[in-house]
Amino acid sequence: PARYPSSIINIWNLLLLFLWLDPAPLSVQAFLPQHSLPKMTSPVGALPASANQNDNSSTPPAKKACIPCTTMDPSFLLDPTEVQERLQKSGSPWKVSTNEDGHATLEKTFVARNFQAALNALNAMGKVAEEQNHHPDFHLTEYRTVRIVVWTHKLQGLTESDVTLTQLLDEVPGIVYSPKWLREHPEYAGANDTTSSES
Repeated sequence: PARYPSSIINIWNLLLLFLWLDPAPLSVQAFLPQHSLPKMTSPVGALPASANQNDNSSTPPAKKACIPCTTMDPSFLLDPTEVQERLQKSGSPWKVSTNEDGHATLEKTFVARNFQAALNALNAMGKVAEEQNHHPDFHLTEYRTVRIVVWTHKLQGLTESDVTLTQLLDEVPGIVYSPKWLREHPEYAGANDTTSSES
């Protein structure tokens, strides 16, 4: 019969003894050097602890955005009177108006420092409108007077997207108003304006 070294027989006896004392399955790791097997610090595919923490303090606020017109129906139309009340409460310079077809619109007019300042303002606001895919009517008269008309063309009236767009346009930085005009219209003074000593 085959003969086995006494060391193997001793190990086998020890294993039988451990199993008799504790029938739970033995860990292979217990019989191998600590460096033999990699030590798992977390289950495979588990996220780091920091990723599982619900830390709202680092979550950026939701960015305002217009609702795509393709998803709208007449139920999205707002009452112009209620919109005007909201604008007044917020101190917004926008006013509810009516276009030549009798449809409610939101309008804002300001005087820029000069013709170039008016063009710069229109280009900056036009970029925002293009990003939102919601396009207002821009009017430039008397070489530096800018009038902006916002409304939802598809529904021929006002929607929440119009209110959102006016807020986004008010946040456009670097608009250079006429200081004389701005003194007469302090509601336009804010973070997005730059003034000059010129009239």
